[in-house]
This record gives sequence, structure tokens and C-alpha cells, in this order.
Amino acid sequence: MTPLDDFSEPSVSTPNAVGGSYDGLAVAQGSIRAAGLAARLCSLLRSQRSRLGSLSVLLLVRFITAGLGFVTTIKIANSLGKAMYGELAYALALGAYGEVIVRCGLNRTLIRDLIHDQDRFDVLVLASIALRVVLFVFVALGLVLWRVAGGGVNTLSWVVVSLVLLKSALSLDLQPVYDAWHQFKRHAAYALVERCLYFACVWTALLVWPGEFGLLWIALATAVSVVFYLIIQYRWAFKRILTRTNASLVTRTALLLLKQNVVMWFATIVGLSFGSLNQILLRHFQSAQELGGYAVAWQLVVVADVFLLNVSRIGNPGAARITRPGTSAAARRRFMVKYIGVMLAVAAPFCLPALICPRLILSMLFRPEYLTAAPIMWLLGVYTLLHAVAIPVSQYVVSARMDKTYLASVMIGGLLTVGLCLLLIPTWSAFGAVLAVLLGHGICIMVYSFAMVRHVARQD
Repeated sequence: MTPLDDFSEPSVSTPNAVGGSYDGLAVAQGSIRAAGLAARLCSLLRSQRSRLGSLSVLLLVRFITAGLGFVTTIKIANSLGKAMYGELAYALALGAYGEVIVRCGLNRTLIRDLIHDQDRFDVLVLASIALRVVLFVFVALGLVLWRVAGGGVNTLSWVVVSLVLLKSALSLDLQPVYDAWHQFKRHAAYALVERCLYFACVWTALLVWPGEFGLLWIALATAVSVVFYLIIQYRWAFKRILTRTNASLVTRTALLLLKQNVVMWFATIVGLSFGSLNQILLRHFQSAQELGGYAVAWQLVVVADVFLLNVSRIGNPGAARITRPGTSAAARRRFMVKYIGVMLAVAAPFCLPALICPRLILSMLFRPEYLTAAPIMWLLGVYTLLHAVAIPVSQYVVSARMDKTYLASVMIGGLLTVGLCLLLIPTWSAFGAVLAVLLGHGICIMVYSFAMVRHVARQD
């Protein structure tokens, strides 16, 4: 009997040197490997129990809010109609700029500073709040001036001004502080309360006064939820912060934060070219109705972001830790490969349906007037996959203090996006706006991904 015959006849057993059989040995070895794999898996789960628990809570909260938010968005879009929903999207796009201006790049850098410089934790928190409050006042004054002195078709209404200010006020939250404390669950609970309060107000208006529902009701619901959200965050956090810190020290630290964050601040403003500026340009070059169709398709990105950003909240402190001096290149590579793989897995359930049957999704959820957004949704499915990769890579670049590299990549991608928007939107309307974002952001991701790979290689 040949060795090949041995493997082709599993019922036949050939004795080995110690009186057993090849089959028995293979089974034993397989059992040992399985037991070893199970032991390593259990050990990994035990070591990551805290992170897995936080991630589970975050994903559960976001699953609830994403579901309620998506249903509410569908109802709002169908109640307002394509043109009025476009006006809402225009207000939210402007609000995104207000939010980024007020944050001053601190959403990217504050958690890094709090972890790297824990001796000045309280001062950094208070200084970041003071800086953002001042910037919020400037944004408010600018919007009021635009409303009073503006003219023509693009004049802002007071309702739009209110929505922009309320979205900008979200930048006063303390999420980086809670994340640095590893209070993910508590902050997630606060976010859940805020969203549920907003949904309750909106649905009350939709059910009680359906014929009068409009942007004013949305502004009122947003005001109630945002104010309550900020109050409960500050109330708990300030019990753990020494609020008697010297005022002059807080002022000097705020100015230092402003100076240190200029590059990141400018980069985040330019980065809005990938999601907000194109919507504003679409509203200016085309119409609110075109923007309404685009905004409905954009909900794919919004819903996916709900999950991606919460997973990234768990990963962001890890990215800050592995970029500290002394961490090996192998450890950095392992972390980033796992991190990116998780993010792609989270994005897949949202991207695949959009890539396979976008028209079916729109027909099931929205008015027939929104069906023209099917090609837009398909492109946004591709964009969401790119965005899932961009989040962890950008966190690494920022945590490694490669701020200028990040700015350069965002500038390249942002300027390319703006140029493509100006070129494509007048001709291809909403489809051109999405294509511009896909190409521009794709180039940006390629640039800082290359920078990350080079930075990791230098650690060998």
C-alpha cells in the first residue's frame, strides 16, 4: 500500500512507531490545536472585556438612535417634500461649518493632549471650553450679520440661522473628556437621551400638527434636545474637574491650544469639502430640490457614520497609545490592520445594499420624486467604504503629531474636490457633486495613508 492509498482509505489504519495510528495522531493534533485556539480566544476576550463592553454599549445605543433617526428622517423628508428637505440639508451643511469652526480642531487633538499630558488635565478641559465658547460667539455674530445685511436668493431665514447655531452648539460638548476618562457608556447614555428627546419632539409635532410641520418645528426640537444634552454633560463632568483653576492660566492655555491647533483647525475646515461644501454649492448652482435628492441618498453615509464613529471612539485612544515613543513597528502594524478590518466589516452591511439595489431601497422608503437619487446612492456606497478606511488612518496620523502632513493631504483632496464641484455640478448636478467628493477624498486618503505607512516603517 502506498502513502497515497493511506490517505484515500480513511478506514485503514497504519501503525506508527509508538503503537498508535496516523489517523489517531492527526485527530489528537487537531484537538490540541483547537483547544489552544479556544484558550487564546478566551484569553483575548478576557483581556479586552472592558473595551468590548464599552463597544457593545456604544453600538447598542447607536443602533437604537440610528434606527429611530432613519425612520424619522424618512418621515421628515416625505412630509417636507424634496425642495423643503433640501433647505433643511442646506441649513445642516452650513451648521457643519459652524460646528467645525467652533471645535477649532479639538475634536481631533484634545483626547491626545489629555492622554499625553495628564498633569494638566483640568486646565486643558477648561481652556478648551473657554476657547470654544468665544468661537461660538463669533459664529453667532457672523450669522446674524449675514441675515441682516445679506440679500438676494441666498439670504438666510431666521429658522435656518437658528438651525445653524444649534448644530454649532454641539461643538461645546465634552466627548473627548469622557473618552479620556473611559466613560464611553455614560456619554453614550447622554447621547441616547438627547436623540430620544429630539425624536419625541419631532414625532409629537408630526402627529399632532401634521399640516403645520416645517423647519420651525425641527428647530424647536433641536433646541430642546441640544440644551438638555449639554447641561447633563457639564453637570456630571464638572464634579470631577477642579473649577477653581487660575483664570489667567486657563486663558494662556486657551491661547496655546488655539496656536497649536491652527493647522488641524484649517485642515478640518478644508475637510468639509468632502461632505458639506458640495451640498452648499449644489444648492447655489442648482436648486434646493436637487439638494433634497442628494441629501436623501447621503443618509446612507450618515447612518453608516453612526456606527463607524462609535467604533472609532474605542479605537482613537488606542491609536494615541500606539503612537507614543517606544512602540514597535510590528505592534503598530498589527493594531492598524485589525482596526481597519473592523471598520470595513462595520461599513459592509450599509454599503452592499446601496451597491446592489439602490433604486429598490429608495422606492421602498421615499416618495417617487426621490428615485432620481439612485445613481447617487450607488456612488455613496463606494464612498462609505473609503470613509471606513480613512477614519482609523487619519487618527493614526493625528496621534503621531503629523499635523502638517494631514493638512497637506486634506488640502490636496479638498482643493481637488472644490475644483471638481465647480466643474461637474453645473453639468451633472447632484451626480457630479458625489463624483467630485469620491475622487477628491479618495486622493486625500491615498496621500495620508502613504504617510502613515512610511511613518510605521521608520519605527523598525
